[in-house]
Order: sequence, then C-alpha cells, then structure tokens
Amino acid sequence: MTRMDGQAIPLYAGPIHLVAGQSITIPRGVQHRFWGEGEMVLAAEVSQCNDDHRDNFFLDGLGRFSTIDEDAPAHRLLWNEGANA
Repeated sequence: MTRMDGQAIPLYAGPIHLVAGQSITIPRGVQHRFWGEGEMVLAAEVSQCNDDHRDNFFLDGLGRFSTIDEDAPAHRLLWNEGANA
C-alpha cells in the first residue's frame, strides 16, 4: 500500500494516474518512474531525505546532474564543484 493525498491505495495495481494538484508517496526502495501525458505538465519528485550516493539508481544510467557546456565562468558553484570536491 501507498498513500495518494493521504488515502491508502494499492501500489502494484498498474499505472497510477494523478490529476492536477494530487501527490503520491512512494515507499523507499520501490523502483518507479513518472511522466506527463496529454497537455504540458510540470512533474517533479521530492525526496523526504536524500543521499545521492545510495538513493539514486537510474535505469538509463543518468547521473545526479546534467552535463553543462560552460560558455562563461561559474557564478555559483554546485555542492560538488567546490575546492574540496
């Protein structure tokens, strides 16, 4: 079971469709994916507590941050770009 807007629902019954404003809590350790259908949507994932070295596993081998082709010096550094990284 998982929770969608606080209500218990079965997690493994197939795709779960959300409408605007709805949210779902996925239990830790459960492989999942999400996408938008139809009109343009903003879909995002928010972790309760995240450990980049142990929590993120991607089917297609994606990394934590995308590759950036810099055309100017960095103005603000990411956590992994500092002098001690």
